[in-house]
Parts: sequence; structure tokens; C-alpha cells
Amino acid sequence: MARVSFPDQRDHVFVERWGPGRGGDLYFTVFNDSPHAVQAEIQIDFAALRLARSGPGEPSPYACTELVAGRDLPLGPSGSVTVPLGPDSAALLEIRPTTP
Repeated sequence: MARVSFPDQRDHVFVERWGPGRGGDLYFTVFNDSPHAVQAEIQIDFAALRLARSGPGEPSPYACTELVAGRDLPLGPSGSVTVPLGPDSAALLEIRPTTP
């Protein structure tokens, strides 16, 4: 489960989850259907997905890569990630465990 955190973006940013795959990887497509660029804050609900969570002060047990642009995005311990999206554009996030 994932949700868009900013109320003004909820009507224009759509998220769909794929996975988990064999290695535990999850994929999220994030689409901005507005004519404006946005910084979409996505909140991934690790508990609802029955995934391990980090404790207070610990780093996230997952890493996030935006595969279209080929760049790593910071993934907060609570599962939050900010995804820059241009007008009418999409991103593909790969969330993978940082330990085997």
C-alpha cells in the first residue's frame, strides 16, 4: 500500500504497486496527470505490506531507485520518498531490501 501525502496532489498523482518479486523487490509506478511539475511525496506502508520496518533512529531496511531516470532516491525509515515528476509524466520506483 502507498499513498500520496500532499492533499493538493491526490487528484493528480496515481500510484500502483507491483510485486514483491523473488528477491523481495517491490515496484511502484507513479503518474502525474496534471500539466504542472510536482514533488510527489509517497508514503509506503511497510506494516500493511507485511515488510520489515526499522526501529527509531535506524536507517530504512530498503533502498529506492527511480528506474526511468536511473537515480537513487532517499527512502525515509517510515517509508516516505519524494518523487519529482514533470507534467504528464511517470516514474518507476524499485524498492529493494538493503540486506540479502
